[in-house]
Amino acid sequence: MSPRVCKDKVELTLKAFNRDPILPPYQAHPDQAELTLKTQYLEAMTKLQGKELDLLIVILPDNNGPLYGELKRILDLYLNVA
Repeated sequence: MSPRVCKDKVELTLKAFNRDPILPPYQAHPDQAELTLKTQYLEAMTKLQGKELDLLIVILPDNNGPLYGELKRILDLYLNVA
């Protein structure tokens, strides 16, 4: 997915939320999913200073791979994000 398409999707979503993201877009290799999610989540929570995280957008490289299940497991079990 091109950076422009990603930016457009984020723009549409942010209309209902703060237009200034806490963290800039971040790209990572799928084998770094767990480390990346945990790191980005902790960085966001640090910047929020006790407030709740309203929205976390993860754009996957394809919809047929096992990455979705892995991300869901990490978010549910470790980060308590639905």
